Amino acid sequence: MSLMNVFVAGATGVLGKSAVAALVAAGHNVTGVTRTEEKARSLRALGAEVSAVDIFEPTALTREIDGHDAVCNFATRIPRATYFFRSAWNENSRLHRDLSRLLVDAAIQTGATRYLQHSAAFMYADGGDQWLDEDSTLAMPPHGQALMEAEANARRFTERGGAGIAMRFGFFYGPAAPSARDLARIGRLGFVPFPGRADAYLPWIHADDLGTSMVAALSAPAGTYNVCDDQPLTRADLGRALAEASRRKKPLRTAPAVLTRLMGKRYDYMSRSQRVSNARFKEVAGWSPTFPSSLRSWPSVTSRL
Repeated sequence: MSLMNVFVAGATGVLGKSAVAALVAAGHNVTGVTRTEEKARSLRALGAEVSAVDIFEPTALTREIDGHDAVCNFATRIPRATYFFRSAWNENSRLHRDLSRLLVDAAIQTGATRYLQHSAAFMYADGGDQWLDEDSTLAMPPHGQALMEAEANARRFTERGGAGIAMRFGFFYGPAAPSARDLARIGRLGFVPFPGRADAYLPWIHADDLGTSMVAALSAPAGTYNVCDDQPLTRADLGRALAEASRRKKPLRTAPAVLTRLMGKRYDYMSRSQRVSNARFKEVAGWSPTFPSSLRSWPSVTSRL
């Protein structure tokens, strides 16, 4: 694999920090975007260069990207306390929809050869106990439509002669993921953190595996890939893992069915069964997760939170 100059938008989030660390460790030259000095220091500590560019200013963005072989959009703004408010997703949608367009425009203009876009592996229609691959039916909630536009921009980059990669990640977990802390807190109340049937599956990926998947993606063929661990968990599996982690004598209870109905169609993706396969990405990229099963990893994760 040839070494590259890599530009990373969203370099200080869970995905971005894992990617920057792994890319630098693999020998690539990385430029990460941040607007605060504290986060700039953290990027420099990882061995990256720092850019304070306004990512929504096209001229300045193109100037910063010039000279980079690969461009990555890992920027997100996932609401936590306001998760169920529609307006809370506006900035996150902008980072998917508008920033992906601007980054791809700049990457094409400056002659970059590769574009990496993060997406989500938990937006498929309910598949029961069937394995779901990248060609399975999607059922996007309203706030997920921006992901489809971001993936379309990755394909546009490919159509212009580059290699556009869309990475559909499972739910993040691990000590570095704030969402893991939230899930552990809910688990301590005695409930599985996700609604749905006890036998419904969820795709996961450990935060440490995010970075190695990005390194692998730099040499993968253009396309859309599921990037998750090898063994999606059922709600019952997750309940047992979190119970063990918190030393509860009994497995966690699944959320009442009424909760799923109260959430409405906008958030019904959280209750679906999505047994997502990573086989395609493993085959073409030669990647394997260091943490192949979150069932085995959750206890050690929660003990470190």
